Amino acid sequence: MRALLAEIERVLPDGGEWCTVDKAHGLAALVLAFRPRITVEIGVWQGGSLIPMLLAMKHTGKGRAIAIDPWAHDASVADQTAPNAAWWGNVDHGAAYRKFLARLELHELLHLCTICHRSSDLCEPPSEIDLLHVDGNHGPQAATSNGSARACRSAGSSCSTISDGRAVTSSARTCAPPSSVFATSTRSAPGS
Repeated sequence: MRALLAEIERVLPDGGEWCTVDKAHGLAALVLAFRPRITVEIGVWQGGSLIPMLLAMKHTGKGRAIAIDPWAHDASVADQTAPNAAWWGNVDHGAAYRKFLARLELHELLHLCTICHRSSDLCEPPSEIDLLHVDGNHGPQAATSNGSARACRSAGSSCSTISDGRAVTSSARTCAPPSSVFATSTRSAPGS
């Protein structure tokens, strides 16, 4: 396990400033503890939090992930504060997507991940989800959007994490019971 945690720390900076070491270790620990067959992450960007979970799956030899993100300006700016909307409106979403793909290939994780390159509202979740990580648009509607709610219901008796303290209450109502719901912190757009 030490080797896995060290590898996560080594590759984490390449995913941007979005995921802390503690959060990455925590998500990987959930994969190690629950051994999910199907993990879904809503809001992938450059894979800051999904890559650590995929590395843990590779380490255990179990599981697959579904990465859901539209990598689109309109989805990123929806319901954002002015500073966040300005940042998300000007950042290169295509470059973030290409970087995520390159990281999957570099770390030999492509075979573990299916990508839904659309909004979570347009991606049909699988009938069973063992681990759900919601880390998409952090606007007020995000955790209760149709895609997030459908994914939470599909998660059934599994584990869900929500990377936004504001969204925890509404998401927990959507996901629980019997799901285990964990809240993790997230960072706003750089400079906001």
